[in-house]
Amino acid sequence: MFTYNMEYRENILFIRFIGSLNKYTIKCIDEELNNIIYNMGIYNIVFNLQELEEIDHEAIQSLIKWNNIINKRKGVSLVCGMHDSVKRDNLQCYVKEISNELCAIKMINWNN
Repeated sequence: MFTYNMEYRENILFIRFIGSLNKYTIKCIDEELNNIIYNMGIYNIVFNLQELEEIDHEAIQSLIKWNNIINKRKGVSLVCGMHDSVKRDNLQCYVKEISNELCAIKMINWNN
């Protein structure tokens, strides 16, 4: 099973994933993110993986793609809550990791 929630606060879009993120579930996230980021002018995003049980290669590639999009928009993209079962090494090379959402708020607001 997979679910997620999104919250926009402090000029940051927080996306919290719960369950298994894979090539099937990431498609709906990609479509929604595309609409939200471009239509609402989102520049900062935090992916919270704390409740994620597993992630596959396609989902990792999608998170890296969104990281690159946000960086090109001169924004900040972070990941928090990573653990070994979500293939930490594959993401750490491309996306900045932060310990939790509160630290992400402080970091992003300090940079802006």
